[in-house]
Amino acid sequence: MDGDKDADYLIVHSDGSTEAWLNDDVAVKASGRWKSIGKIATGTGIDGTVRFADADADGDADYVMVGSAGTATWWENDDVATRKDKENGFKKQGVYGDHKLDAADNARTVRFADLDGDGDDDYVLVGPKGEVEAWRNDDVAARGTNAWIKVGRVAEGVSPGKNQRVVFADFNGDGRDDYLVVDDANGRVRGWRNDGVFTKGVTAWTNLGVIAQGPALAAEGEVQFADIDGDGADDYLVVTSGHSAHAWENKGTNGPGGGGWGTKTLIASPKDSVTATQTTLFADMNCDRRAYYVLRDSAENNALYGWQNLGGFDNEWSDKRKIAYGVAMGFPVDVHLADLDGDGLDDYLVVDPTNGATRAWLNKGGNHANP
Repeated sequence: MDGDKDADYLIVHSDGSTEAWLNDDVAVKASGRWKSIGKIATGTGIDGTVRFADADADGDADYVMVGSAGTATWWENDDVATRKDKENGFKKQGVYGDHKLDAADNARTVRFADLDGDGDDDYVLVGPKGEVEAWRNDDVAARGTNAWIKVGRVAEGVSPGKNQRVVFADFNGDGRDDYLVVDDANGRVRGWRNDGVFTKGVTAWTNLGVIAQGPALAAEGEVQFADIDGDGADDYLVVTSGHSAHAWENKGTNGPGGGGWGTKTLIASPKDSVTATQTTLFADMNCDRRAYYVLRDSAENNALYGWQNLGGFDNEWSDKRKIAYGVAMGFPVDVHLADLDGDGLDDYLVVDPTNGATRAWLNKGGNHANP
């Protein structure tokens, strides 16, 4: 309630009224105590469930009423813990979210991308219109969840059409991930260069128009971006339904019109059969800047099998290795490979798609067990 990072003790009554006791170092001092500050909320008259959460990222918990239809209405904590007129300590702000009533229009997708070029990936939420909210990674690997610093809206969105999706990739090799819209029907890609969105805001995306025209093969597979040759710029890949990967080298001259890609090259073709539960990913698992070829198997608790990239575009790969044993979560999850600690190694992240909660396992060299 007071923003000191200690959990306080609250009693919420059936009418939404709330009494509070502040945590005065009860866990660390023998003299610690619970300090009563009396009634801090009188109730709202709304039928629903009271929750307390930091809705505005200012460090103290706000009062949230979640109605039976899913609408969340919130009242901002205006120094309720210290002011004398505590009945005025929460200021109504209106509707915070209405996700159950209109889930499609409020859906958010979690992504991880290095938007500020500092080497570690930031937490990104992409909305249905392509709008982007971001949290800067301020040493999350060492400091935990408090190290996500809310930046707020960093892209207004471009309203991607049917079969189009937003992806992030560093296509110009400056260390900052750019905003790309991929058309899955034909592989065409539009790009917006990141010119410092964390410091300059939503106007720092430079529209470059079409940066890849899309090959015919794209209609039969999935377009991905990964740095295959370790030059710092992500290359254009198409992964087919049979999990073969074709690549077009990023020549570093990609301007409007879609020029600057090398010729089509088959870079990977699995020797073993690939099951329906396996998906293909590319990630840097050993810090050599060249992306591994990775298979994620959802039927094996999202275990990862990997082949080290030995030759860039030369289709030279190590023997198959089991690089992650997977984790049993008990519910469907999304798995991401992203660099949380900035050491050049992509880490193993598990995201709950229903709420964006993320668990991480840092890559300390990875497993390289025989499968």
